[in-house]
Amino acid sequence: MRSNRLRHPVTLQRPVKTEDEVGEEIVTFVDVASVFAEVLAPKGRTYLAAREAHAELTTRVTIRYRDDVEPTWRVLFGDRVLEIDHVADVGGRFRELEMQCREIVA
Repeated sequence: MRSNRLRHPVTLQRPVKTEDEVGEEIVTFVDVASVFAEVLAPKGRTYLAAREAHAELTTRVTIRYRDDVEPTWRVLFGDRVLEIDHVADVGGRFRELEMQCREIVA
C-alpha cells in the first residue's frame, strides 16, 4: 500500500450499549482510533421511506489493516458519519482493510 493514498484523517468508533433509568437500551459510540485513510468519492441513490425522500451515499474507506474493525462500527470523516456495512481484507494479505460505508442524508 502506498502511504500517500492515506491522506484523510478519520476516527473509528465502536458502539457501547447502556441502559437508562427506565431500562431502555441506549447506544452511544466511543472513539477507538484516529487513523489516516483513503476516502473515495461517494456514490448516491435516492429512496422513499415513510413518504419522505432520503438520499443514501455509499463511500469506500481504506485504512491499514486492523483485525478489530466490525460492521457495527462507524467512521467519522470531518463532519460526516459513515456507517460501516462491510469490512474486507483486500487481497487477503493483512495489509489493507476496505470498508464499504453509507451515509444517510435526510
